[in-house]
Amino acid sequence: MPYEEVMSKRVISRVELFDLDTDPNEFQNVEDQPAYTETRQQLDMLLWQWMESVDDPLLRGPARTPSYESAMADYARWRAGAERTGKDQPTVQAPGLR
Repeated sequence: MPYEEVMSKRVISRVELFDLDTDPNEFQNVEDQPAYTETRQQLDMLLWQWMESVDDPLLRGPARTPSYESAMADYARWRAGAERTGKDQPTVQAPGLR
């Protein structure tokens, strides 16, 4: 199976919590089990407090990744060129587009 297909089918929970005493290989996510509710709440509180203490930028919104920044720079260059030349329509028809 190709890597892309494997990764597209992989579902990762928003939160993962493992009991390393009973599951040292981290196979069983226990974050939604009632027995771990208090632990989850305590860890959430510690995380939020730490993020506030270091002024984590994620508290102000999503992180802009390097690939996003690069793509937006490419777009800005393309847009500037298209405005300068007046050519913002493709000269070559992409397959499947009409």
